[in-house]
Amino acid sequence: MKSRPSKDLKRNKSVEVIAVTPSFRDIYGITMAYGRFIHASDAEQGARVCVIGAESAGSLGLQYSKGGTIALGDDVYRVVGRLAPRAWAVSKKGSIQIRNLNQSVMVPLDKRLYGRVSELIVQARSGVDVPAAAMVLKRLLKIKGIKAQIIVPLALRNQALKSKRIFDIVLGTIAAVSLIIGGIGISNVMLASVAERNTEIGLRRTFGAAPSDILKQFLSEAALMGFAGSLAGMFLGLVASFTVNRTAELPVSFSPGIILTALLMGLLTATFASMYPAFKASRIDPLSAIRANAW
Repeated sequence: MKSRPSKDLKRNKSVEVIAVTPSFRDIYGITMAYGRFIHASDAEQGARVCVIGAESAGSLGLQYSKGGTIALGDDVYRVVGRLAPRAWAVSKKGSIQIRNLNQSVMVPLDKRLYGRVSELIVQARSGVDVPAAAMVLKRLLKIKGIKAQIIVPLALRNQALKSKRIFDIVLGTIAAVSLIIGGIGISNVMLASVAERNTEIGLRRTFGAAPSDILKQFLSEAALMGFAGSLAGMFLGLVASFTVNRTAELPVSFSPGIILTALLMGLLTATFASMYPAFKASRIDPLSAIRANAW
């Protein structure tokens, strides 16, 4: 019987070779498309077996076959399983290296490779045990004289949440100051409008307009001003967000609740800021206003 020629990994730079233990499957939640994963007996017996990712199988021409062999250095490894395709998103380099298991070839971690271990993944039983487990691991490595960087994803997550809270507080403060400044500006504009429109107010009162009608008129104008300002600010915010997304590659998401909240805050700010000018306009004496502005 003719043996199938081995696929040489040296010619395929997109495939990453990883030496793993059987627990690697449970930690990463790996599912198999066919075959089996690495067994503990494979490392003990020094078996030359491997498990390939979905994309690696395609790169090596093994996507339609069960089994096969590949050449890794001077050794030939027998393919005993293939991983099911996994969702994977490209991200920038960070403290934790994210591996694309679709482009990997996994071999048993035996004694020959112990000196070349570059990463050790430890999984705690629950999130409560993570800090204690990290302390124990740090002391153990120190006793063994091993210099290594210990990265705790839970600590990174907590730090990210803390930074997010600080960022939210800063943005909330800026938004509050902006609303106060905008409210003062609207109030000044409305006061100037009332002073310039004394004749109009007096004529409307003379022809039967009640003080409540004048009050509603100025409140409506202020609400319309606040709504228009909110729309303009929302448009500029969308443009700025998409610009940041394109230039800094930061994810951007929007929700209808945020847009409605922005519009509502604009309306409330404008209405509240114009209450005093509108009340002052409703209390203007019509005869005095007409006489003061008569030609």
